[in-house]
Amino acid sequence: MKYPPQNGDLQQPSGIERTDQDHYPPASMEPLQLTKRQRLFCVLAGLFAWGLLLIASQLEPDPSGRGTHRQLGLPPCSFILFLGVPCPGCGMTTSWTLATNGRLAEAWTTNAAGTLLAVFCSGIGLFGLLLAFHGRLTKGLMYLLSSHIPHYAIAILVLIAFLDWLHRLFQI
Repeated sequence: MKYPPQNGDLQQPSGIERTDQDHYPPASMEPLQLTKRQRLFCVLAGLFAWGLLLIASQLEPDPSGRGTHRQLGLPPCSFILFLGVPCPGCGMTTSWTLATNGRLAEAWTTNAAGTLLAVFCSGIGLFGLLLAFHGRLTKGLMYLLSSHIPHYAIAILVLIAFLDWLHRLFQI
């Protein structure tokens, strides 16, 4: 057989029949009706996400770009205490506070990943509440949630956080 195989070279092994499960999304996939417990979870997740944003909106952003978290009773950054450099999360609470007050450009320069997380959190809040109200997952949503898109989104967020941290460390 030549490499790469040509169209006619690949044959279905004998004794194995192709099914609808060999392709995703299967044509027979119907929207998923959520149970009361699942709908309650969606409401709680949405309210939790928006609760975090509400808390952030009530804080006063630290002028230095980091330290806003101290208003929540959290300790100072251990990276700064022990290593003398800010950690990748430094400025994240400040960026959330700025983002919830509509100052997105300042939030982005303070901590880009934090700004993206704040925007994502507002979307999750809306998504959770709409999903609870609607009560079902459509084919498109089921495909999106079960695809690799969430993995790529997390990887991109981690990459942005790392690059932003390097930028803040070295003021590139």
